[in-house]
Amino acid sequence: MKAVKVAVRTRDGELAERFKRMLCHWKDAVCVLMEPVAAELPADILFLDADTCPLPERAQPDFPPALVMISDDASRAIAAYQCHPAAFLRSRPSAADFRAVMRRCFSVWRGGLRWLSLSGSRESVKVPMGRIQYVEASGRESVIRCGDAVYSAPTPIGKLAEQLPNPPFFRCQRSFMIHLSAVGAVSNDGLITAKDGRAIPVSRKCAADFRETLEHWNALEGVPDRV
Repeated sequence: MKAVKVAVRTRDGELAERFKRMLCHWKDAVCVLMEPVAAELPADILFLDADTCPLPERAQPDFPPALVMISDDASRAIAAYQCHPAAFLRSRPSAADFRAVMRRCFSVWRGGLRWLSLSGSRESVKVPMGRIQYVEASGRESVIRCGDAVYSAPTPIGKLAEQLPNPPFFRCQRSFMIHLSAVGAVSNDGLITAKDGRAIPVSRKCAADFRETLEHWNALEGVPDRV
């Protein structure tokens, strides 16, 4: 597992901060090791603002493995094709647009994915942390919903909570922990999961913290209506 190095090259300070925030949120959401580096240093992924930085005439030997062009000008975007970018983004992309671009760069950052190892009676299974929707206690074991797959781990939920980062995971009661993006809605006394519509109570002790954390997460996702 190796941290992916990402740089943002622009002369627009506000744009630089915006993209750094989006990168940090993406890193948390997908559970990947990421290291921001200065624009002039070698990087695995470079976000280049074509509207404020001069474009090279052609792809350079020292270009990073993945180049993402940022531009609000269609003519500059067309001119940037000579640099063989992996993807294009506007200067104010949605979180969904940002994730779509990063998926196109998956081969570059896949080595930085954080995995959860599940040891069973027959074999060990590793799942990417970012794909886990929620974890539920089942006695001294845990049930893990990961996409369309369900895994059983002979590990108490408290031990798994020590391994899963916060954010994006939130332990809303002793027996349940959820990825914040897997929250479909919030009710008066709990939450409803987005994938399967389960109603899960949230303990009174952490209710206020949960709502505040989810509200901040939703703002970054661009879906403030879930709280």
